[in-house]
Amino acid sequence: TNEEIIGRAEIDDLEAILAIELLAAGQGLDVHLPLTTSQRLLVPHRTLRAHVATWDKDRFFAPDIEAARRLVAEGAVIKDSLDILPGLETS
Repeated sequence: TNEEIIGRAEIDDLEAILAIELLAAGQGLDVHLPLTTSQRLLVPHRTLRAHVATWDKDRFFAPDIEAARRLVAEGAVIKDSLDILPGLETS
């Protein structure tokens, strides 16, 4: 139905927004090295970096955004964060 198509498009848009936020957060941690964050926050950061390299030079970002979007869609980062986000459930 039309509602399903619109709903899927909205979910896709939200996944893309969350992916860009994830990339920005990961880059923020990277540019502040040697400072570090908590061990609990390093877990999702490691998951991100296993799929997307740090931005240390200009490059085409669409593949990075898509890789991060897949992590969001698959719930990988949420699974990494369940212990620090009480009440968050995955389906």
